[in-house]
Amino acid sequence: MKKTNGEVKIKKYTPEEFANEFKLLCNRMGYQLIATPQWLQRDDGTFSMRITWSVGKLPKLQNQTNIDNQAAVS
Repeated sequence: MKKTNGEVKIKKYTPEEFANEFKLLCNRMGYQLIATPQWLQRDDGTFSMRITWSVGKLPKLQNQTNIDNQAAVS
């Protein structure tokens, strides 16, 4: 966001830029968004799907775990 002559200009991001920035944020913070589908039975006998969002820790990569273990031993 830049302020020019009293006007605030907001940069428009492409979907690819957003995805990249979001991935960097998740990696930096160590968390990710997790989508969990849930089926809900309706009154008429049909089902609807609801997506529930939560925040969870990023899983450690196998290589990162080995590096962490080696650093702890040293």
